Amino acid sequence: MNQVADKQNKTPITKIMLPTRPQADTLVALFLLKEFGEATFPGVASAEVVFNQQDIGDKSWETYQKEGTLLLDTGGGPLDHHNYDEEICLSQIVTKFFGQENNKVIKKLVEFARRDDIDGQGTLSEDPIDKALGLSGLIVSLNRVHTDNPQKVYEIVTPLLDAHYKEQYKRIEELPKLFSKLLQENKAQKDSSVHRGKKRTIVLFESDDPSLASYLRSFNGGNFDVVIQIKSSGHTNILTHTNRRPDLQPTAVILRKSELLLKGSKEVIAAEKLAEPGRLELIPEWYFDLATNSIQNGGVTPGKIPATKIPPAKILELVRIGLEEKLWKPKEASL
Repeated sequence: MNQVADKQNKTPITKIMLPTRPQADTLVALFLLKEFGEATFPGVASAEVVFNQQDIGDKSWETYQKEGTLLLDTGGGPLDHHNYDEEICLSQIVTKFFGQENNKVIKKLVEFARRDDIDGQGTLSEDPIDKALGLSGLIVSLNRVHTDNPQKVYEIVTPLLDAHYKEQYKRIEELPKLFSKLLQENKAQKDSSVHRGKKRTIVLFESDDPSLASYLRSFNGGNFDVVIQIKSSGHTNILTHTNRRPDLQPTAVILRKSELLLKGSKEVIAAEKLAEPGRLELIPEWYFDLATNSIQNGGVTPGKIPATKIPPAKILELVRIGLEEKLWKPKEASL
């Protein structure tokens, strides 16, 4: 079969036919086909998907294509895994067909599909809850509930794959560019401190993007120990790495004490009180959350919480001093 000729065929595709009901591999393959196949197969992005079409008659893959129907994983065409000697899943075939093998954005999607289809391990965990509520398990459950309506399974799962794809695209393509831009515009700074004998990396940035803080704590984003996000409203949130949790009690003490001074309050509060988790009545600006090991000035949605009066230029210094515990440290840290 001349795959080059097939790729040059511009017959509008109105229907995609598959021989099986929805499975993890076929659902991922369909998503990739619609995402990357429009230039090769015009119309495929909006084409109707029809499952359980095992009887395709004597017509060839090429004939179906010329009639506006694309056969997927059947008919012996280039998008049929039965046409390959090697052990390969449909999602891998679609990925290679459209030259997306090196696309990091879809790497996890394709590996999930391969693992589920070839290894039978879409969910590696042996925990029964993980297995039941993992995507592979949920697809099985959906097929059982919607036995006579495989289209419903496709409609439910596809938005989940799309959400993953968009988030991966943002983390791999958009967020690195955004952070680089912020550094160039002096709206982001890197720093470090020594916290109880260990070096801790810190980064501060000014942006409303809710994903950037998470990205900067990831390995690809710099693996920072402490991330400080300053929003356009002035609200400031201090987050820490999920696996490396520096003690933020001294930082909470310094931030709350500074807030009181800037508000003109003459109230004297003991450091031990300022280090307490939760929100203090006199200083509602700063919520110390032990569960997430963060100090939040309003979090993602500040609501009625006032923005801190501490200027952005001072925040980084105060966080660094807090981590170094030069002004105050909890008693247990001295033991």
